[in-house]
Amino acid sequence: MQDAKLAVDGALSAFRANLPRLSAARKAYDALFDDRAFVTEYRASVAAEFLKRRDAAVKAFKSLDAQIPALAELYTLLGDFTLNSLLGDTVRDVEFNGSNLEDGAVFTGNADSWAAPKLAGALNEVRRYVLSDDPIKGGTLLTEDLGTIAAALPELAEQRFEEWQDDLAASAPMQMRNAHPWAL
Repeated sequence: MQDAKLAVDGALSAFRANLPRLSAARKAYDALFDDRAFVTEYRASVAAEFLKRRDAAVKAFKSLDAQIPALAELYTLLGDFTLNSLLGDTVRDVEFNGSNLEDGAVFTGNADSWAAPKLAGALNEVRRYVLSDDPIKGGTLLTEDLGTIAAALPELAEQRFEEWQDDLAASAPMQMRNAHPWAL
């Protein structure tokens, strides 16, 4: 217990001794980011790195996106050949849920495989962002010069408002108001 108390006291003492330096460091950090020229230069380097990495991600995703359907098809064929054609007798001897299996689909079913609809759905969702032409979702607008960004903001705000309205309308349940129960 005494060692723990000494350790805490030592840490507090060190913290108190360095508090003025921490405060000065924070002020220097804040001053750095109040310097518009520094932020502009830093933003330019971040934008260049973003575009480089975005291009790499888009290329990698396109390659992945092209391979998944082929893998799904091969997986299905491999499962059929392996479990139904070559190991069919063994599979039919396996008891599952109170009866013997008819085929190997329980092992390679579409729910958890390369052919899973969830995987295709996830790829569609990722595709919407990675391959998006939308300047905000794709990130390209944020790398433009400030004048271009400022000029695009009103139109983007209008688009976002329309998207928000569409999403709101799609999520609202349909209600029949003032409908008579015997009306056709």
